[in-house]
Amino acid sequence: AACSSDSSVVRMASVSSRGAGGATTPTHMLGVSAEFLRQFAAQNDVQGLTTQEVRDEYVKPRTQAMRCSLVRRLQSELSSGSTLVGKANVFVSHAWTYKFTGAAGAR
Repeated sequence: AACSSDSSVVRMASVSSRGAGGATTPTHMLGVSAEFLRQFAAQNDVQGLTTQEVRDEYVKPRTQAMRCSLVRRLQSELSSGSTLVGKANVFVSHAWTYKFTGAAGAR
């Protein structure tokens, strides 16, 4: 599912994702893995930043022009066998004012 600057295309393109065996996963059921969060924290200067600051400084610039979610952007960039993005099996709740590395380092 490619991202697009046309919002009607984004809504239609983000309805579902094909998973293993061709199964369809609705966008709201997708997420990134804990390993993705750890890699992201290690590869970017996020030490001391809140989750909101990470969103504003790293996520929005990567997704704004294409008008899509980070998970959709990553799906278009990563190989189809990647385990960094896929159907969510855990929900992690956090406050925007907490340090990102606290959530990214959780196991």
